[in-house]
Amino acid sequence: MSAAYALMPLPPIGSTIDNRAQITPAMLVRNMTSFERLVSAGAGADYNPTTLNIALKIATIYGESPQLAEHLLAMGGNLQADLNTDIPPLIISLASQGKPQMMQWLLAQGTDPNSRFSTPANRRYYNLAGGPPFYSYLLDATPLLLFANLHTR
Repeated sequence: MSAAYALMPLPPIGSTIDNRAQITPAMLVRNMTSFERLVSAGAGADYNPTTLNIALKIATIYGESPQLAEHLLAMGGNLQADLNTDIPPLIISLASQGKPQMMQWLLAQGTDPNSRFSTPANRRYYNLAGGPPFYSYLLDATPLLLFANLHTR
């Protein structure tokens, strides 16, 4: 569930409803077998572009193999979809959390390994429960550097 919250657009300031909670179970699967079971049971039958793109991003970042991501692409998913301007691009998210097999797959889809990302200024710190601010951000980060740091620990 936290994956969907991280990838979906933030609610407008002052909104009392957080639309990120409106997700379908089929958006959260990480492998083709689970996806097929959910769809055959009626989940995800009404995929709209946003739902499909969220499912694709989750399958790419947290997936066990490229099979589900390839299926979602064939259904009309878009790896370049910008679901939330405050979160890192797909390749940056994958580089910081994903599996080597998924990174190879994403690069084979034509994603730029030299792209750079900096966390937006309004997302560089968190103030948890009134404690001191916690700073966490990227400045001019490249996906391959992040990926190398993750997999050489």
